[in-house]
Amino acid sequence: MEALVQRGEISRADLALSTGLSRSTVTEVIQLLLDGGMLQELPAAYAEQRRGRPAIRLSLRAAHGYFVGVGISEVHSTMQLADLCGRMLADCDLPAFSGPEEMTAQIRRGVKQLVRAAKIGQKSIRGLGLALPGIVDQRQGLCRFSSTLGWRDVAIVGMVRAAVGVPTFVSNDADPLLLGRSSTAVPARSKILPAFFWGGPSVARM
Repeated sequence: MEALVQRGEISRADLALSTGLSRSTVTEVIQLLLDGGMLQELPAAYAEQRRGRPAIRLSLRAAHGYFVGVGISEVHSTMQLADLCGRMLADCDLPAFSGPEEMTAQIRRGVKQLVRAAKIGQKSIRGLGLALPGIVDQRQGLCRFSSTLGWRDVAIVGMVRAAVGVPTFVSNDADPLLLGRSSTAVPARSKILPAFFWGGPSVARM
């Protein structure tokens, strides 16, 4: 998924080369993504081929789903909405909150603001990634301890999931999986999308 997001368009052969996976594994995964509607085959580029069959290039279907990233900090909390290709469509600031219940309510309102700005339906949101300062338990969906927020053993994933109605993933705010990996090849792409594939298996299956 990282290679597909970063390259935009790529052939099966190049995908196998860039990931180090076998061609059979790439073919199997690609077929699953095609069947699920996440991936599309592009018309063959005959002009780029000198001989033999033209390579069929692949790209993610941007409108297949959308993802929300929420970054919580003591100073400035923000939310972003991105499409499946990682392009940021809308963002907003998250107002100050006094506890997890109020933060959850702010996130619910923020999601509504983002979908209005992007002119999409809320049902098309496939997942939400939440970055918190402190110690988190990703498997259990808990914030074990955050001195910044004053939280201990808060079941924040369940709270946000119940409020927004989409699969939710939590990580530490310093986790590069949630913040994404910088790429000079795709500078306009959002940094929130990779979390849903590298860290959030429930979302990646959609």
